[in-house]
Amino acid sequence: MKSHPVYLSDLHTEHQAWLSALSFYTEDLDVLEEQLSEAGIKNNSPEARSAVEKFQGQFADIRKELSGLQEQVTKHEDSMVQFAQEHPVAIEHVHFADHDDLRGQVAAFESEIKAFRHEFQLFIAQYL
Repeated sequence: MKSHPVYLSDLHTEHQAWLSALSFYTEDLDVLEEQLSEAGIKNNSPEARSAVEKFQGQFADIRKELSGLQEQVTKHEDSMVQFAQEHPVAIEHVHFADHDDLRGQVAAFESEIKAFRHEFQLFIAQYL
């Protein structure tokens, strides 16, 4: 898919929104992991232990993906800041390539974390 040109300020605004959302997901994962710990303490059945271990692995995977996305967004933002500092007049007139790939990755992550959260809430409802 060919990306369309956009202004630097539009990309910056989107980056800030993404970083804010990713920060929220980091905090949300902290809360969910506390619930997982609580569920593991209250339920020591083999089924509960197995589910807790599965979720612990999923939390680790999601945190790794989240960290990678935060790094990619931050790198893209930093490169735009550098361009803006080197070409202060041009930023109001120059179009930049859109970041469709990064947008797709963020959207896929948000969809993934919502599905994970739903599955996790079903587990918590059963074991907490």
